[in-house]
Amino acid sequence: SRIASLTSGAQVPRTSTTVLTGTAHGGNRGVARVEISVDGARTWTDARITYPGTRLSWALWSHDWRPNTAGVTQLVVRATDQD
Repeated sequence: SRIASLTSGAQVPRTSTTVLTGTAHGGNRGVARVEISVDGARTWTDARITYPGTRLSWALWSHDWRPNTAGVTQLVVRATDQD
């Protein structure tokens, strides 16, 4: 899984919502779930799968995020396959 809408070091304003987007792949099993963490993988929130793809193709996902603290944030994404 990967985040496609932001690059490392990107600055995101705290005053607006940023739509995070990306891709996920489940090998030959497809993608059942995509989760995003905004605290370095301590807690997880479901992202929306906007295009599920097929069992062999990439799925697309999105997540609306508004930073609640100033400073550096570590974003992490993970996918769960269908099997």
